[in-house]
Amino acid sequence: MQFSINADHPALSGHFPGNPIVPGVVMQDHILAAVTVAFPAYQVVGIRKLKFLRRLLPQQTCDVQFGAIQLSEMYDGRLRFECLQAGERIAEGNLLLETSV
Repeated sequence: MQFSINADHPALSGHFPGNPIVPGVVMQDHILAAVTVAFPAYQVVGIRKLKFLRRLLPQQTCDVQFGAIQLSEMYDGRLRFECLQAGERIAEGNLLLETSV
């Protein structure tokens, strides 16, 4: 799933005025929304790891990619993701999922 943040997004005005970058929390919101679309039978119940490796600028396209959901009787489902911009990894992490009831 891909997303981009418009240059007029309200979070950008206070995030380095004159040289805006997309705040991590805005990227996080889009990552979580992508999970909902890609895996409708699951809900995110935690973030095990979320690491921002490079910045994302307004208008740049970010591609969210997911690994396989790993389930076990003893542990929550784990979902690995990475975010790419122009083929370069800019964020990565692991989410904890549960099946939706």
